[in-house]
Order: sequence, then structure tokens, then C-alpha cells
Amino acid sequence: MFEVGDKIFYPMYGAGIVEAIEEKEILGETQIYYILNMPFRDIQVMIPKGKTENLKIREVSDVNTMDQVLTSFNEEVDVEEPSANRNQRYRDNMNKLKTGDIHNHVEVIP
Repeated sequence: MFEVGDKIFYPMYGAGIVEAIEEKEILGETQIYYILNMPFRDIQVMIPKGKTENLKIREVSDVNTMDQVLTSFNEEVDVEEPSANRNQRYRDNMNKLKTGDIHNHVEVIP
């Protein structure tokens, strides 16, 4: 799915780069892992190759997608009223961020 050097987006960590693809044995199980460098948080993350889809890891959006998202963000649209309950609003926003969908991410911006 990804190759070394690909720029990716991991919903709960942000943007990063695939630094390596390595086979590792952890707890007696051998799997192929993506080694991700997340510069914004200055961390390195190992993700089993088979779990990237479940974690909603995707390639960084291209310029056309970003233009489309920013245009829709600036347009006046019918947005549901945010919950007055702070905890519920936090849960709703976290669920939107976890989807990995950039259109949902924009809805979190106040």
C-alpha cells in the first residue's frame, strides 16, 4: 500500500513520512511494519501493514482536494448546532477526527 518516502496522514498523530518497511518479530509473531516518522510530535511509530486501513492512515491530500475542502469550508453551509454539553462536543469532534476523512476534519474547526 505505502512505499518508503510516502507522505501519510495518521488521524490521531498528524502528517508523517514512511521511513522504512521492516519485518519484525514481536511477541512471537512476525509481521511487516511501516516505520513512520511523525515530525510534528517528534516520534517514530510502528504500524503493522495490515492495520493501516483500520487506523484510517492515508496518503496526504493533493492540492486539488485541499482546494475543494477549503472552498467548501469557506462556503456557507447548513451546519448542525454543536452540542452545548462540552463532553459530548469533545466526543463528537474526536469521532470526526478518527475517521481520517479530511471533510470531517474541517467540521471540527470552529
